[in-house]
Amino acid sequence: MLHGLLRVPATAGVKTAVREAQIARVGRPFIVLLYSANEPVGRRGGGIRNAVISQAVGLMRCGVDVQLLTSSEGCGHEASRLGIPTKVDPNFHSGLLPLLSAPTRRICLEAARRSPAAVIHNSGRTWFAGNMLFPRSIHTQVLHREVVNPYRFFRKWIALSERYADELRRGWSGMLRQIAVAPNGLVETPAAMDRRVNGGPLTVGVIGRLGRDDVKGMLLMLDAASVLKNRGVNARFRVAGPELGELQYETERRGLSDQIEFAGWVDDINGFLKKVDVFCLPSRKEAFGIVLLEAMANSVPVVATDTNGSAEVVIDGVTGTIVPREDPEALATAIATMAEQPELALSQGRRGLDRVCSTYMPEHTGQRLIAALEELGAAI
Repeated sequence: MLHGLLRVPATAGVKTAVREAQIARVGRPFIVLLYSANEPVGRRGGGIRNAVISQAVGLMRCGVDVQLLTSSEGCGHEASRLGIPTKVDPNFHSGLLPLLSAPTRRICLEAARRSPAAVIHNSGRTWFAGNMLFPRSIHTQVLHREVVNPYRFFRKWIALSERYADELRRGWSGMLRQIAVAPNGLVETPAAMDRRVNGGPLTVGVIGRLGRDDVKGMLLMLDAASVLKNRGVNARFRVAGPELGELQYETERRGLSDQIEFAGWVDDINGFLKKVDVFCLPSRKEAFGIVLLEAMANSVPVVATDTNGSAEVVIDGVTGTIVPREDPEALATAIATMAEQPELALSQGRRGLDRVCSTYMPEHTGQRLIAALEELGAAI
């Protein structure tokens, strides 16, 4: 129903900006980033990997030197491509091996000699080794997931939204900790986009998987698709993500195969978003949702459930629509509105792009991350 012409930006501008940020290092603050996932080269990263990259680029754009230590070959490859100083070692995936492996210890001790003002952990398992190898630094954990147990050893947390930070502060776990807020952001400059009304069904993009707890709300999406079908709304869903076999089975069981197309794993997110008119994030929980930023950066209006992350990113009625969680009728109604009012969809898409450019680019998120670290006691 809506049609777009997309020009994907090159990464040369990012790499040049990062290199320029590395000039004149004397007296500059220094921060270590730890990321302990196991990911191969050649597949587009998920939300946490993209968040780690955006942390590094944002800090460097704001005049901070960084060192990324990771077990993820994919993250290391992407970071090096962007000019981020990176060391890749599979031992960073373990809580103890960085202490037991002499080569890994040397990597950490070399970074420790620069006395990092802070060590940012992007996984709970790095707590012990990180504190042992960087004893004079402020250590903080970024809460990429809305769970407490994996991060219980940390006394300083960074939440990705104000609403989740407030929720944590009301509980006993939060009362025992310092909590600051710093959202994720994008790295690439948003693509030039010219969307216009085009006849045909509304195409709704969805990215996620059907796990045991269905945290991404894929079954809710199927419920909404059934509602739309019963109402006679001309809308089709295009679903991307890993391990979609069970969701495909459930789709066929419900008689929705004519409503839903499965795209599998997508490495070219911009190419995927080029082919959708609306992006839907029906999550039951969402700590942030970088994919919402990616959609908005491509001038795609979003319909999302009222999670802590979505409420941070989306301005309801301006850049998209926020609906209650676990409410397929409300989700279907919001999508139907986009089908019935394509000019509204175009307007929200344009304002979403404006919001990304004014709030979620590296120079903005880097400043907020620095402010959060300073709030937690780091001298930057």
